[in-house]
Amino acid sequence: MGRDDPRATGYAGPKLVELRGATITKVLFVDDEPAVVRAVTVAFERDAFELRVASRGDQALRVLEHDEIDVLVSDEHMPGMRGSELVARVAKSFPDIVRILITGRPSVDTTLDAINHGGVFRYLTKPFSMASLRTAPTEAGVRRREHQVNTELLRLARAQVDLVRGTVAQDPTTRPPPPVRPPCRAWVR
Repeated sequence: MGRDDPRATGYAGPKLVELRGATITKVLFVDDEPAVVRAVTVAFERDAFELRVASRGDQALRVLEHDEIDVLVSDEHMPGMRGSELVARVAKSFPDIVRILITGRPSVDTTLDAINHGGVFRYLTKPFSMASLRTAPTEAGVRRREHQVNTELLRLARAQVDLVRGTVAQDPTTRPPPPVRPPCRAWVR
């Protein structure tokens, strides 16, 4: 192992699934319309996505508890739980998952909920092109990986700072001198 080899430092980078050099983004698609789910499944088969599907928000939350997901793509109008409520819950419980909301009936309230409470990365309106739907999770996956790398680099930088501080505190030559006290003068009468 050479000095420039990342394995020499013990840092292997974030954990990513790779297929022939391409990173696979794990996507959870949530929609209650079977025709939309079929179309998305066919479209995503050709790309570097590992696709999970749920038809309701509660199903999506169960999937998230058991599977590591990079990107959540959710429809807004579903029975039981709105997509904006789902992305808000995911933002609280799984903040590293990048969230995308799609809707056939856009409104200002839905948009504001998705942005303010769900921190959505993209807000897409139906009908959408499959190209735009495939592009959004790809960009979201890149964003998540960049966030993971930045988080790991920040952790390493903090560890180095702590190490340097510990070394400095233990080395007597680098300790600051004790404070100089003014001489004590007794009052003479």
